[in-house]
Amino acid sequence: VIPAVPEMSYPDKKVEAGKSVETPITTPDGYTFPKGSKFEVKDAPKGVTVEETGKITYNAPKDKTPGEVTGKILVTLPGH
Repeated sequence: VIPAVPEMSYPDKKVEAGKSVETPITTPDGYTFPKGSKFEVKDAPKGVTVEETGKITYNAPKDKTPGEVTGKILVTLPGH
């Protein structure tokens, strides 16, 4: 049985070209991922990284034109 994981999201943030921004993962009802969960960047622009806590960092390229940046983070729960 694979446990149900609530939908996670990241709040919108603004960043200037050549700068970086961090944002933590958010889940409904304060859900916390079990110890040993793994977070991996999938289908995201260059400059997006994810920590073992799920927090993402985006290092915007100096030549980045204004616009929205989207991507996907894969979460693997322990034992799966």
